[in-house]
Amino acid sequence: MEGGKDMPDYTTREMMEAIDQTPPVGTFFQRTFFPGEQTHISERVEFDVRKGKRIMAPFVSPRRGGKVITRQGWKTNQFTTPKIAPERPLTIDDIAQRGIGENIYSQRTPAEREDELLSRDLTDLEEAIARRKEWMCRQIMYTGKVDVVDEEEGVDV
Repeated sequence: MEGGKDMPDYTTREMMEAIDQTPPVGTFFQRTFFPGEQTHISERVEFDVRKGKRIMAPFVSPRRGGKVITRQGWKTNQFTTPKIAPERPLTIDDIAQRGIGENIYSQRTPAEREDELLSRDLTDLEEAIARRKEWMCRQIMYTGKVDVVDEEEGVDV
């Protein structure tokens, strides 16, 4: 009691806010081993590959000329990139009632809830993409390949 005035009695539930315990997305492999991200407009990417040996220059006699070293061949490969497109629908049921951490007696409007939920969803989806990219980087480092599999859509690359 302060100054003769009673403080309102709030329950713990009324005073609690949501505590987000989700750790930040770790991108160690991507930042360390794949720092230069390149994006492409088309789904099909073409790239040139030169496959061959790393040749060491030959020794020659001091009174003779050099030795010819042949050029390595190359070829162009094509790859159709996998699509990453998470989405989350927003329904009237999602914004009609209070959200996580919102005061039980909240007077927020559905429009206000919609703005906050859209912002939170955008963050969640961006983090999901970051986790997928980090997983792909780990796969490359540990196995030398990335298996893109979606049984529902019949994708297996």
